[in-house]
Parts: sequence; C-alpha cells; structure tokens
Amino acid sequence: MSTLYLDLFSGISGDMFLGAALDLGLDFRRLEQELQKLGLTGYHLHVSRQSRGGITGTKFDVHLESDHHHEHPEPDHPHEPHPSG
Repeated sequence: MSTLYLDLFSGISGDMFLGAALDLGLDFRRLEQELQKLGLTGYHLHVSRQSRGGITGTKFDVHLESDHHHEHPEPDHPHEPHPSG
C-alpha cells in the first residue's frame, strides 16, 4: 500500500488536488466513471497541461453545460483526458 502525505498548511482546493492527483497517475477515465455513479448531469470535465511562473502542472476544471460561454486558455479547448491518462 502506498501512502501520500499532504502538508497543506494553508489548504488546497478540490481542482488543485485533482490536478495534482492526475499528475501523480490518477486515471482520468476512471475518475469520470466514478463521478458518473453520482448521477449528476449538466457538467463536463476539462483537463489540460499549463505552465505558470516556470511550474508546469495539470489544470482540472468542471464546467457546467449551462455555462456556454466559459473561457479556455487554448483556442480549440478539447475536453479530453490528461495526455498520460
């Protein structure tokens, strides 16, 4: 069994935690499958690689389908899993 220790002295948001988990190897398709078990509709997941201030990581977002005018950093903004997942 593996153990992950998080030293979050000032907290962490859900999107940041899931982005980090995807970087560590969490399977994006499995995450989607597990979330579907909740029976929620009207959303889609968006995952992309981004770099800010010399640090590269996975950006994870949940977009509501009613939020048709959401912005994406990439012009074609594919809604696909993390490149390694």
